Amino acid sequence: MDVGKDTSIHTIYLPARHQRRFRKRCPLVMIHGLGGGIPCFHKNYEHMCQDRKVYGIDIPGFALSSRVPFPKDPIECRNAIVAFIEQWRRNLNIKKFILLGHSFGGHMAAAYAVSHPSRVRHLILADPWGIISKDDDDMREDPVLWQRAAMCISNTLKSNPFDVLRDSGPLGKLLLGKKIVITIWYRLYKKIIYKLHHL
Repeated sequence: MDVGKDTSIHTIYLPARHQRRFRKRCPLVMIHGLGGGIPCFHKNYEHMCQDRKVYGIDIPGFALSSRVPFPKDPIECRNAIVAFIEQWRRNLNIKKFILLGHSFGGHMAAAYAVSHPSRVRHLILADPWGIISKDDDDMREDPVLWQRAAMCISNTLKSNPFDVLRDSGPLGKLLLGKKIVITIWYRLYKKIIYKLHHL
């Protein structure tokens, strides 16, 4: 689905299983988390589309959607993603929908709902990020040198840490299976989330 100049949002659509009975029900739109995509919900789609239409989208910059040069300012970046989602909605002529977002997608779903409240019938936030506890000291640590280097390299190459896993093909699964790699990814992920929590 084209949503702007050289920008498209990869979308899947599942009609309601019992279309005659439920065709007027508000559709459900599902937004994945950081580093994810439409397949993250693959175990949920069949159940979710029993009584309503379901759309799954890949946020621009993720999975099969376009790679977009986003602004460096986090607020502008968030606003750009919200604008892409709104253009996607307009292109499909969806009046109102239930919006479900997981993790980073929860943050984007909340931002969309704040910007376009008349379009969201219900907002479902599944483990959203962007809200941290005031007493979470672990999240307040400054990034160590290797984390700063990883973020600098990522910005320079216009990629993200998950590109390493994607580009490694079948080896990516092996990398994720190693405890040390999971620990490093988890710590880096926590630091990134903390740095961006003010979005």
